[in-house]
Amino acid sequence: MELDRAENKSMADVLDMQKSEANSNFAKFIMESYEDWLNDPKAEKPLLSHQMMKKKVFPLLEGQDPVFFFLIDNLRYDQWKILEEILSDYYNVDEESVYYSILPTTTAFARNAIFSRNAAQ
Repeated sequence: MELDRAENKSMADVLDMQKSEANSNFAKFIMESYEDWLNDPKAEKPLLSHQMMKKKVFPLLEGQDPVFFFLIDNLRYDQWKILEEILSDYYNVDEESVYYSILPTTTAFARNAIFSRNAAQ
């Protein structure tokens, strides 16, 4: 975000190349790993969208503290950091974590996976 504001754009070009390479490597990683995440119970895997409510939200509801659950579609991490600054005037962020959406990542599939009945079990 700071590079976007800088006058010298040479570092932004380097960052763009690094993003492109990172995106390519991430896509390869997903293609190699995704099926195991879904089908192999012994596979080391990240938190997936259909597991998020069960593993992250429902345990918090068992406590006495109020819980605010924000679901914002199509939000990049850098955009979240901007919103976090604004929200921090009103809320404390106790934990920040990420999850992987099921594929395809379209809103209809992703949101349904988060709130599906299987997610609650």
